[in-house]
Amino acid sequence: MRLTILSGIVLVLSFFIGILLWPFALESPLANPKASLDLMHNYPTTVRQIFEGKLYWSDNFPWYYLLKYLWITLPLIVLVGFGAFLATVWKFKDKESIILSIFTLIAFGFPLFYAIATGSNVYGGWRQFLFVLPPLIVLASLGIWALFAQLGSRLIVRYAAILIFIILLYHPIRFSFLNYPYQYTYFNQFAGGIEGAYGNYELDYYFTSYKKAYEFIDNQVSDNPKIVAANFIIPEYYRNKTYNPLLIDYYDRASTDWDYAIICNTFLDPYQLKNGIWPPANTIYTEEVEGWPIMAVIKRATKIDFEGKQFLDQGNFAGAIEKLNNALEIDSNNESIMINLANAYLKSQKYNEANSIIGRLQSIYPNNEWATDMQARILLENGKVNDAIELFRKNIDYNYKFYHSYVEMAKAYVILGKIDEAVKYLKAGLRINPYYEPAYKIYGQILIERGDVELGEKMLEFSIEGNSKYGRK
Repeated sequence: MRLTILSGIVLVLSFFIGILLWPFALESPLANPKASLDLMHNYPTTVRQIFEGKLYWSDNFPWYYLLKYLWITLPLIVLVGFGAFLATVWKFKDKESIILSIFTLIAFGFPLFYAIATGSNVYGGWRQFLFVLPPLIVLASLGIWALFAQLGSRLIVRYAAILIFIILLYHPIRFSFLNYPYQYTYFNQFAGGIEGAYGNYELDYYFTSYKKAYEFIDNQVSDNPKIVAANFIIPEYYRNKTYNPLLIDYYDRASTDWDYAIICNTFLDPYQLKNGIWPPANTIYTEEVEGWPIMAVIKRATKIDFEGKQFLDQGNFAGAIEKLNNALEIDSNNESIMINLANAYLKSQKYNEANSIIGRLQSIYPNNEWATDMQARILLENGKVNDAIELFRKNIDYNYKFYHSYVEMAKAYVILGKIDEAVKYLKAGLRINPYYEPAYKIYGQILIERGDVELGEKMLEFSIEGNSKYGRK
């Protein structure tokens, strides 16, 4: 009974001490912490990152994501110590030690259990759970202490244990000293270090390397760039600068106007990282960890690609094809040029040429969604509706947020007369991107044909106004 009362007091005190420096929680000590937990479970921002050599959206990682990251990023000495704690805790005889150990174990384990059980949206490793590290270190220390206590009094045994302890510390200490300020990119021997993690897991998810990139541009670039793009924008780096920022998708870099681009190796395709396709040939500076590039500064090879994309958007497909072919001769491995060129050929009904460019694209980016989507559209244009549906489905399985394939799938089902299936995919696509204009156009036509003229005309009006915010049409 005494232990129960003591435990209850500790829990209550721990809760209120924990929110003392949290203004939001102090406003409503019960409701607001719960609201924060609910937000963590349904966090609206999702990012696509590499895990186990595959790309996942952060709300769709395997359930063991956090546990795997702990296993491959914690120093081995911590894992050994924690394992020793679990193996020896049952031998603790002092009640106070048992209670403290249990509370410390709960402080470490419960947040992880809660996140896994509720399917919380986490990404960038276990950075949102760094607060579980102190209790874990305490538990690991207890385990190591218990191991030493069982070694007996023989000096040679104790010296051997100390030597093993030092050996286990060497790998993380060496990495930390040699790779400042990127210590958080550490992977232990179970992952094969940085070499084993490269292309299999995310590295510079904090974009710390950007500081070096902007220093390079400010000090080494002399041609006064007007636009410095990046695949993640940190506003502080643009203050009091002569150039402007532009957020770009690396794989859509030919579609916008910029002079230099800073690309961190997060959000990139693992195949390209593992096979040295990234950084591209026009890279002028890289920041590396253990010899592996985590960031690249790219100087634009040509702006003919951007001119070609403008022609494509204007419906001048012949002009686009000429410009984009010329650009591809200059920047031969630019995936974005290939995507736009294949699209221009497709819209010109030059399907053989489109397939040729798509094949070239897939040789350097096998799982590119636009390549698969355009292959399926060519099949659809040639009357191979069921084959097209299979490819669209494959694309959606690979990237369930690639909304363009949902709309194209809906077109295929309209051709087959399966209107309910078409509507299902249109709704799914609009849930992902509520602003996607082509979806409203098809949906509006279906509604009008079904007799719901008023709503159908509103859908068509929405599409005609050009409210699409994202994606190629």
